[in-house]
Amino acid sequence: MSTRGMRAPESPVCLPNAISLASRRYIDSSDLPHPPQRLPFLGDVLGLNPRTPFQSSLPQTRKLGPISVRKMLGTEMIAVSGRDLVAEVHDESRFGKYVGNHLVPLRPILGDGLITVETDHPNWRLAHDILMPGFTREAMQGYDSVMLEVVQELLDG
Repeated sequence: MSTRGMRAPESPVCLPNAISLASRRYIDSSDLPHPPQRLPFLGDVLGLNPRTPFQSSLPQTRKLGPISVRKMLGTEMIAVSGRDLVAEVHDESRFGKYVGNHLVPLRPILGDGLITVETDHPNWRLAHDILMPGFTREAMQGYDSVMLEVVQELLDG
């Protein structure tokens, strides 16, 4: 998540001070809840299934509350839940996309696009504007029957 060009919220939605970033490019997550038993270097790996790390972290994330942080191998991942907080962090006028170090090596291979450049890059805007019509509520509702059919095929096969 990039904070370039952010302005302070006019009416914050229960976000801790660590999230009102105005001009900083990082988030101070020290006050956010995190899983117990954080290990040096490895971080918050206890209780995770290595085959399904994201899915196995969900119950613990739910227990931590609507905003929490998980650290693994030096990388912090902040999770938000609930309609208000998710809408808050998806407000493109206040928050932007941050390309993490793990995506930088993909840029020479994949080129400039939604996952390889930050929000203020002109090619991000171009890719965003091209893809957005396919992700409207109406478009997603049109995919529902196709997705259900594919899932059923996967379950049957």
